[in-house]
Amino acid sequence: MIVDLIFQVEENKLIASSTYEMTLKTEKLPPIKAGQFAEVKIPSREDLILRRPFCVYSVDSEKNSIKIGYALRGKGTKELSALKVGDEVQVLLPLGNGFPAVEKGKKILLAGGGVGVLPLLSVAESYLDNEVYCCLGFKDKNLVMKADEFKRLCKKAVFATDDGSFGEKGFVAEVLERHMDDIKPDVIFACGPEPMLKSLKKFSAVPTYVSLEQRMGCGIGACLVCACKIKKADGEHNLRVCKDGPVFLFDEVFYG
Repeated sequence: MIVDLIFQVEENKLIASSTYEMTLKTEKLPPIKAGQFAEVKIPSREDLILRRPFCVYSVDSEKNSIKIGYALRGKGTKELSALKVGDEVQVLLPLGNGFPAVEKGKKILLAGGGVGVLPLLSVAESYLDNEVYCCLGFKDKNLVMKADEFKRLCKKAVFATDDGSFGEKGFVAEVLERHMDDIKPDVIFACGPEPMLKSLKKFSAVPTYVSLEQRMGCGIGACLVCACKIKKADGEHNLRVCKDGPVFLFDEVFYG
């Protein structure tokens, strides 16, 4: 059930270059699946009408708190970065379909790039009956985030940077190729920039689910701003990333 709640800011801190983590607490959280997201209303800015979508990448049901992550990209995120402990924000959640269930004991590989690694952290936290591995890529060491958490939660964590300043040098797909024979995953969950997602085509023999990053308006499927072409068995469809996604099968999205 989607609810519109008031949250209090418990923490709002920088976790990588121009990237923040905000911890929010409310009275009672609804159930939230790994891969679902929230739409946050920017407080005290009537000119910023549309809410901003952010992944919910950590959930503490006992404390009724969540963590969202965001990179500084415009007026809205700049306003969020200025919020202090105790400030209130209005949040619509949980939105989207999230990642699918995986049979107990199956190996899950997480492939992420940039801020796109954050939704994958919720998988590592939630799929405790599975062996979880990850390969995460960043431009350089200043943009690396949540490395310690991924190392703690994953059986094997591999990191890649374009310049080799952290982990292995190279892009996600080429670094991952060096480790696939050791991991032998049963399923791949991925999130990141489109070029990174497309590069996973070389692993298409493994069922792959991608969480798409898309501009959104309402977040509930009414405005059609986030429509994208998806290929199903009966042909092409214009589906909504916010309502029908953000998680789709790789072959449904990158079929050209």
